[in-house]
Amino acid sequence: MISRYPLTLILIVLFLSCNINNKKANNYEAVNSKELLLKEYILEHLSSLEESVFKMETFDLEKSRSLFTESRETLKKIEPFLVYIAPKKMVGVNGPPLPVFREDNGKVLPAIGFQAIEEQLFTKEPLDSSLYLMRVQLLKGYINGIKETITLSNLSDRHLFIPIHQQLFSIFSLGIASFDTP
Repeated sequence: MISRYPLTLILIVLFLSCNINNKKANNYEAVNSKELLLKEYILEHLSSLEESVFKMETFDLEKSRSLFTESRETLKKIEPFLVYIAPKKMVGVNGPPLPVFREDNGKVLPAIGFQAIEEQLFTKEPLDSSLYLMRVQLLKGYINGIKETITLSNLSDRHLFIPIHQQLFSIFSLGIASFDTP
């Protein structure tokens, strides 16, 4: 029976093989579009974060507090990805609000990042405008550096799944201890 319809059999095999190759091409395009979607998502939120932090240079305390809250919420949406892709730069953005002692020159550097700004904004003490402005400008620089890193990065599936996995462990460990700084 197979010998009667060799042309039909060849056409069926040829059609199926073309269809399989087409599916492989579509899967490749889908993977690339997922990577682009992740990159676009991160860059969109980084741009929004950058705008909010830029506006935080105002010295109106209430406006600065609302802008801080807005930018903090934006950061939390992309934080797992940024910690995975640019961990050293993220310490400057959301590191602990502790001063850093430099052993090489014996200097103590003030705390920087969102947690340090939060301590400064939401305290009963008057706002030290020069320290506040310095922290906001450093924060803008770190965010700009992260944006450049993301723009130059080739993201893959691991840039989606590993950060989420790490964030779950972080939430679990912070939930046990209830804090991240002494």
